[in-house]
Amino acid sequence: MMFDSATENADSKFMNACDLVYERAAQNPAGIAFWSPRRSVSFGDFVGSAQQVRRSLVKKGLRPGDAVLLIADLGPELYAAVLGILSHGCQVLFIEPWLSVERIEHILNICQPKAFISNWFGRLWGLRCRAVRNIPLQLRLAACFEGDRQLFPAERVPSTQTAIVSFTSGTSSQPKGVVRSHGYLIEQHRTLSRALGHHHVTGSDLCIFANFALSNLAAGRTTVLVNRRWSVTYLRDLRFLSKDLQIGSLTCGPGFLHHSWDQLELPNLQSLHVGGALTDCKQMEAVIARWPEAHILHVYGSSEAEPVAVCEAQDALKHSMQAGYFQTLFLGQPIAEIKANIEVDDLWVSGDHVCPAYIGADEANARDKRRDELGQLWHRMGDRIISDDQGWWYQGRNFQLQSDFLLEQKIYQSLGHSKAFLHRYRDELILSGEISSGIGKKLLNEFPDISRVERHKIKRDVRHRARIDRKKSTKVR
Repeated sequence: MMFDSATENADSKFMNACDLVYERAAQNPAGIAFWSPRRSVSFGDFVGSAQQVRRSLVKKGLRPGDAVLLIADLGPELYAAVLGILSHGCQVLFIEPWLSVERIEHILNICQPKAFISNWFGRLWGLRCRAVRNIPLQLRLAACFEGDRQLFPAERVPSTQTAIVSFTSGTSSQPKGVVRSHGYLIEQHRTLSRALGHHHVTGSDLCIFANFALSNLAAGRTTVLVNRRWSVTYLRDLRFLSKDLQIGSLTCGPGFLHHSWDQLELPNLQSLHVGGALTDCKQMEAVIARWPEAHILHVYGSSEAEPVAVCEAQDALKHSMQAGYFQTLFLGQPIAEIKANIEVDDLWVSGDHVCPAYIGADEANARDKRRDELGQLWHRMGDRIISDDQGWWYQGRNFQLQSDFLLEQKIYQSLGHSKAFLHRYRDELILSGEISSGIGKKLLNEFPDISRVERHKIKRDVRHRARIDRKKSTKVR
């Protein structure tokens, strides 16, 4: 079947998100779109490569609306393929490669892609799955970068037509497809630029998250991509950046800052945004001290709605410490583009840069999506938020009792770190994490609600390497 989000919005305006990139490339074709120590790619060359991909799809008979599964390394070629696919009006399908064969089969049965574009790893990855092998058109990514590079206008599509679908791994159910329409991509770019102040920043952007690379392309800014391994050698090579391409902005989570602290000199950093996971106050304090001239923001959001709230990092730190929290829990105020409804143990948000209903996840849609009396779609963040005269405060995920979350903050104060978590098993409240035996006994005396302590190394989430993966880190089942 061909999936489409056109029913999510009554807006029938026609557009293509690629136009933002093409306009920037026309204004400055010699400007650098992507930089790495081994090479740089100009905007002119980048859109030329995208046009080669588009012409490859045309020659193979793909039509606007067809879905294309794309597997490739994070780099200019991947983004050129995305731009070429979208400019033809097709839809890009991303699947996390570590999903099980059964879940991949489930996804492809829903989306029915007409083509599979991949590098060598993608070809090997696809061999294990019959549904991948059965995709009608199999294309090598390198072979798509051949032929005419002449630019011609992007295909007009409804603003509500799906542009990108990313299937993320589910922890308790089937993977859910997060939908980004052409209109959404444009609105997210505008929202990120305004909320984070990117239009005031000179130099390049050190890019950790893929959606920021797309926004950089639309803004005509240079992207310095960081690979998934966060290579120390690569980060050291940033010293080879020319004066006009020095890193001006960085958006990342606390995991990246911790991993890369010794390599991140960034003398010309003007803008830093920290989010994606809870940040210890000590770490936030160190960040502010290291880059005193930079505009540092504490950002709250999710894959489906980014950003939702932003706050000056100094204010987030001050309020959180005054409240006695070990982590930076003060979120400030929601951005102007967000409508919010705070319910007991749940935050619901709505806006033009909030993703519509999931694909292939009826249970998740029933739980996390709803429409109001005006037909406006709302998304459930899954977070507990409280509000007072100062602003919003994060109070944990809604699967955890608020009392347990607040107790964790007190435990962290005693531990001096946040490498631990509370979980309940039957009638027991168990503390798990990186805790020495001596400290464990002290905590049991200090906090009598804790039944026992499990001492083991915690596991982090794959994407941010900062959030504790509570399910994988729990010994008791």
